[in-house]
Parts: sequence; structure tokens; C-alpha cells
Amino acid sequence: MQNWCLTVARLVLTFWVGAATLFVVVVVRVNHFMELDSIMRGQLIVIRFPAYYAFGFSCVITGLVTTIAASNHAAVSRRRMVIAAAFTAVALATMVADYAFIYSPLYEMVVSADALPSSFRSYHEASKYVNLFDVGLCLVAAVMLCHSRRAGDAG
Repeated sequence: MQNWCLTVARLVLTFWVGAATLFVVVVVRVNHFMELDSIMRGQLIVIRFPAYYAFGFSCVITGLVTTIAASNHAAVSRRRMVIAAAFTAVALATMVADYAFIYSPLYEMVVSADALPSSFRSYHEASKYVNLFDVGLCLVAAVMLCHSRRAGDAG
């Protein structure tokens, strides 16, 4: 069971980092190569971001649960497991805060207004940095989980 949990933890955290990176690349390219007005950009937020957050939450929650379940696995030191679990837990908490206090107000701004309010830009900037932080934490956690213990290493 611990083998399966460690494998799943490694995969889902890596999936999330890759998916979030791909998402950002696609969004940036679309915004760069297409002339979109603020209303169209807002509609894209409504279309794209629910899937982004759903996939992110499912990966990070699964990663946290399986990292904790695999915490005594012999392939990864206990210290690395604790760091990976802690980073994943902080990433999850950051994602929850982002969703509740940044994304949800952004979403409401987009769906309830004909023109975006001036606060939209500051929320959008905050969201970019918070997402960079939590995806970075997941990247570090995935690296910690993928770094196998050498023969003879202590716990």
C-alpha cells in the first residue's frame, strides 16, 4: 500500500505542476497573440478557471493524503516525507485562501459587471503570485518525494 501511495503522491503533484505550467503558457500565448477586450478576457476566466481549480484541488489533496499515507516508506527519508507533506499542506491552504479571497471575488467581478472594476487588476496580480507560490511548493514537494534515499542513509 505504501508503494502505491508514494507513486500516486509523486504523480499527482507532478501532474499539477505540469498542468498549471501548461495552463499559464496557453493563457499567456492566447493573450499575447489575440487582441482581446476586457470583457472577452473576463469570459475566458469564467470558462477556464473552474477547471484549473478543480484539477488543482484534486491533485493537491490527493498528493497530501498519499504523502501522509506513505510517510514510512523506506525509499524516501522521513525528513523528506515530512517536508513534502508540510509543503503540500501549505500549498493546499494557500489554494483555499486564493480560491476564497482572490478568485471568487474576481469571478464575481467578471460575471456581474459590464466593465471590469479598477480593483480587478490588483486581484489578478495577487492571484498570479499566490498561484506561483503554491505551484512552487508543490514542485519542491514532488522533488522531495522523487529523491530516493541512498543505501545506508539514516531516517
